[in-house]
Amino acid sequence: MTLTALDLAHCAPDTLILTPNRRLSAWLVRDHDALMARNGLQSWPRLNAMPLDAWLQQLFESLSLLLPADNPVPRLLTPRQSALLWRQVIGQDDDPLPDVEGLVQLAQQARALAFRWRWTAAQLAGGFTPEHARFAHWHDLYQARLRQENLLDQPGLLQWILEQPLLQRGELTFPRTIFLHGFND
Repeated sequence: MTLTALDLAHCAPDTLILTPNRRLSAWLVRDHDALMARNGLQSWPRLNAMPLDAWLQQLFESLSLLLPADNPVPRLLTPRQSALLWRQVIGQDDDPLPDVEGLVQLAQQARALAFRWRWTAAQLAGGFTPEHARFAHWHDLYQARLRQENLLDQPGLLQWILEQPLLQRGELTFPRTIFLHGFND
């Protein structure tokens, strides 16, 4: 991996720019178009800029089409469907819980952070506090439901993609150059 600065004026057609959100992708495309017009060009290839989540979704769809029939593709949950599953898991708790909706949002955020920080199951189950231990228990139940029903949520999408043998064998092609632009971490 080489670190280089993004130069919109000299992006090759096989360059992909990944951003944290749609707004930044749209701004980059707009700025690229304005730059090309100022340089007197009449036409040019569209800048390939998109949010990281959209690219992961594309990879998921591409891999889904290439996987053999004996390897069932999981159903990708929307954030609302994931929240419903969390609500069911948290609702099974023995103690009555105030503000279940708030807990659902916190659980979704905690799962996303655990994947972002690449925590192992052992680290997640470490239980530093009673709240942490309770979340780890809910998380185990949530993951069991995902496996049982062959479901996948957004935080687990990257891990699922990386685990696919087609990707490891190089049967899915990637752009020659990929820029990460606008990420804080």
